[in-house]
Amino acid sequence: MQLEEAVQLIQHSIPVERNVWADLGCGDGLFTNALSQLLPEKSLLYAVDKNKNALKNVSVKAGMQLEKIVADFVHDEFPFKSVSGILMANSFHYVKDKNAFIEKCFTLSNDDTYFIIVEYDNNKSNPWVPYPINFNALKNFFASYNYVAEKLSEIPSHYRGKMYAALIHKAAE
Repeated sequence: MQLEEAVQLIQHSIPVERNVWADLGCGDGLFTNALSQLLPEKSLLYAVDKNKNALKNVSVKAGMQLEKIVADFVHDEFPFKSVSGILMANSFHYVKDKNAFIEKCFTLSNDDTYFIIVEYDNNKSNPWVPYPINFNALKNFFASYNYVAEKLSEIPSHYRGKMYAALIHKAAE
């Protein structure tokens, strides 16, 4: 996937005050960079991955702040205190206990964290996607926390049918 395709997949309107994001399981940073194209200048992005070599390739657009963090986002404590958004592109399917993990994510914000999740629209596991979650299951999962999942877009996947991008935010009261 190219940067332009990644930007189109996650493109949405982000409120200006949503300018501190963590990309959990960022790999080489394709989606970190895509997100940086959508955020206001001087936004801060934490790129988190356990692969130190992959992090060397992470970059963002000029005018952004980037902090690269070598950590296992599932098992390690987060090395930052607060974010306004969490991006997980092709990484949520590595989380076995999704409830415990989301509770951990909620400690980073005051109950209004935005999530952008990019995943395969499939529930069939394999060695590379051990704990998949299709869009309907994702919607139901976040609804149990009073969050709404909106599908931003979807594209064909070279590996498993389709991929979707979803924006998740607190439901209106």
